[in-house]
Order: sequence, then structure tokens, then C-alpha cells
Amino acid sequence: MQLTHWLNPPMFNYPVLVDLIREPQKASQLDMRAWEMVISQARRAGLFVMLENYLSSRCPQVHIPADVARVIRAEQCLAEKQQISVRWEATKLVRALQGIGLKPIFLKGAAYILADLEVARGRLLSDIDILVPVAEIKAVESCLAANGWQPSQLDEYDRHYFHAWMHEIPPLVHIKTNTTLDVHHTILALTAKLNPNADLLIEDAVKAPFEGAYVLAPVDMVLHSAAHLFHEGELEMGLKGLIDIERLLAEFTRKDLSLWDELVLRARLHQLERPLYYALHYCELILKLEVPEKVLQQIGSKPGRFQGKLMDFLYLRALMPDHPQADSLFTSLSRFLLYVRGHYLRMPIRVLVPHLLKKSWLKHKRKKQTRQIVGNAPTAQN
Repeated sequence: MQLTHWLNPPMFNYPVLVDLIREPQKASQLDMRAWEMVISQARRAGLFVMLENYLSSRCPQVHIPADVARVIRAEQCLAEKQQISVRWEATKLVRALQGIGLKPIFLKGAAYILADLEVARGRLLSDIDILVPVAEIKAVESCLAANGWQPSQLDEYDRHYFHAWMHEIPPLVHIKTNTTLDVHHTILALTAKLNPNADLLIEDAVKAPFEGAYVLAPVDMVLHSAAHLFHEGELEMGLKGLIDIERLLAEFTRKDLSLWDELVLRARLHQLERPLYYALHYCELILKLEVPEKVLQQIGSKPGRFQGKLMDFLYLRALMPDHPQADSLFTSLSRFLLYVRGHYLRMPIRVLVPHLLKKSWLKHKRKKQTRQIVGNAPTAQN
């Protein structure tokens, strides 16, 4: 058997959740035992709350059992409540930064909510992300500190890591609401092999239908999602990230077909052609998104034949739900190899190796200190 045939066998057995996402009309064929597995996999993939909206957007006549729909809608209420909180936090951020003459550009989930995009329906957030000019970082930190946003607890090495190499400052946490805020000054690590033009991203940002808030231009929003998923290497929620890209593309191209051509030109400008290729390829392969053939042909930075087969082998497994019933023999290995790839893309070897050694030593040191504290703790007296 040829190696390329082994890397990409003719049939890939998709987990029940992904099979349903690919063909929502199959919903009527599922019994309750299968639906229980769909629910379990969707929860682990971070897709449960948005599942009904997503399936109905692909197949308006989709049949979801009443009991399943009732549970989803109950949790949608939680998502709606959280999104109200996100809008309130956004209002406070806008007001605070207006005081120093800055207009915050919201990223990722917060941007989807404030821009009222379809991908925001049923969305739960773990934090809020904003993008500001790198020259204004010190002023932004001071402004946010005065408004209750304090740095999270990090050691000296981790603080240096963020400021010297990363695309964001250390996470901030609000002293009253406990909300986490990530302040970015670009979208990929400063040491990454790819170098998107942050100034251009900021310059071309557009006004959101929310007072004082801005978001990335549609084409940049897609590219940011693609870069985040196919450059960073953390794929436990990879299926959710892929669905985000598919939903953004479906909504934006439905409104403006010229976005397809603009994507390639913009990706070339930002050095993001390879992440864009993978995003389009796997949206087409896994989610059955119809991507114009000419778009894929126009992308200059594509993997070679063997590399493409290898990446298919890895991503077809790594992008599945992080669930025991969705794992295959090589799922853990695939995620590990793509995690290593993400670190390699994020940092040159001369920086990466000392960084990993330092982090391992610090982790060992913390464990040793913890054991000493536990060992010296007074024992309870009978």
C-alpha cells in the first residue's frame, strides 16, 4: 500500500455529530441514543448551544426532537444573558478608551456579537478580545487599570514572554465583574513566521452596529479566524473554529460575492495564504462549503502533494470533537503533532527551545514548592 494512500484512506468515518453537521437532513433518522451522543459530542466541542441554529441555517426543515430542542433553548437563554453582559462590558470599554482618544476594535466572539452576525447566535464567551495600536499599549494599560482592569497573576518570566514575544499583553481581569480581557496589538506572535500588517487591519476596521465599537473588515475577520485555527495548533475546540470560518464565509459571500476574490488578495498582503488555503480546504472537505475552484487556484502558498496528504491525515482527526467516541487510533498523535507545528510556526527554534526548557523548569519548581508547602502543613489533631 502506498504511503499517501495510508495517509488519506478513501473513507473517513466521521463522528455522529460531524456526520449530522455535514448532512442535517439525517436528523430525522437518528434515534434518541444517537441524539444523546450528538449532545455529548456537541458539549465537548463547544457547539451545543448553537447547534439548533446552525443545523436550521443549513437545512431549514431539519427535524430536532422536542426534548433535545427544549434543552438547547434553555441553554440559549444563558448565552443570551451572557451576551447582554458582553455588550455592557463593551460599553464600559468604549467609554474608558474614548477618554484617551482610542476606538477599540473588538475581535473574535465579542466582535461577532457586537456586529450582530449569524455566527454569534447561541455563542458563549470565555473572554473579550480587543485590538489597539502597538504604540498606544502603555496608555491603554494605564487607562484600563484606572477603570478596574488589573493584570492576572503571572510570574516574571511569563510577563516577559507576553511583552517580548506575543501579540498581546498579559490578560486583564476586572476587579468587580471578574471578566477576562485580552488586549492585542497584532493577531500573531511577534516571533511568528507570518507577519500580518496590524496597522492595515486597524486602518480598515469598520464601525459595528453598536455605539462606539469597531470590528475587523469582513475579509480580515475571516483571515483572523483562519490564522488563529491553522497557525496556533490548539485544536481541542478546532471544529468550533472551523464552523466559525464557514459561517462567516457563508454570511459575507451571500451579501457580497466579491469577497471570494478579495480574500486571496488580502491573504497575500498579510502573508496568510497558507492558513486561508487550509481554512477553505477543510470547510469544503469537512463542512461541504462550496468554495469556487478559481479561489483555491489563485492561492499561491499551497502544500505540496505529499504534505497535503499528511495534513489531511492530521487535521481530519484533530478537528473532530474532543470526545472519546470521536477519537480514532491516531487522534491524540495528530493533535500533538499539530501542537508542535503550532509552536514551531510561532517561534524560531533558537527562541522556542530555551522557552520550552524554561517553562518545564518553572513547572517542576512550582510542583516542588507545592509539595514542600503540603509537607510542612500542620496535621489535624484528634
